[in-house]
Amino acid sequence: MVHDAPERALRLVRICAAPRLYIGDACVTAAEIDQLLARAADATWRSARGIALDPEATGSLFTVPAASDELIARVTRRIHAAAGLAEAPGSTLCFRRSVAGEADPPVDVLEDAGRERIATGVLCLTGAEEGGAVHFPRAEPVPLALRTRPGQLLLWFHRLSDGREDPAAVHADMPVRRGSTTTLTACIYRPRAAPAAPSPG
Repeated sequence: MVHDAPERALRLVRICAAPRLYIGDACVTAAEIDQLLARAADATWRSARGIALDPEATGSLFTVPAASDELIARVTRRIHAAAGLAEAPGSTLCFRRSVAGEADPPVDVLEDAGRERIATGVLCLTGAEEGGAVHFPRAEPVPLALRTRPGQLLLWFHRLSDGREDPAAVHADMPVRRGSTTTLTACIYRPRAAPAAPSPG
């Protein structure tokens, strides 16, 4: 049985001038991390929800509908709340595990079926011993490479306050050199006509 963790506002700290990039601790508990990892490793759990591994992806990758599981839904709500954005119908989380030598391709899909991506939230479930940082080469005042710990949420916005695309939000995952990383990612989209993204808090 899954028990709700106490819900509280996640305290986010802004870590650079551009992009609007934040980090927050304890987005999930250690027990919730264990439950999420167990679900991801359970082929029966995935099959019951029609979830298949992406054969074209780097590492182990699949997308989970938020509505398919109570815990997944709760984590999705927390990430949207941290971003100050209401959860949209049909929200999903992307599960990814990368091992040594693997990294995501440096591609941000900012538009999808008439929607534009407002923000991305990456929740760390396990961290690599070496490598696996998220790299922001155009961050200001200096480029950043950030490694998160289990339970931490890295959140950034792809749009400026006036709605224009923020070039500083371009990112890439650095290769894992030792160990592995496991993350859950929420890509937060809104219709193109929606108001500009707010800042957390």
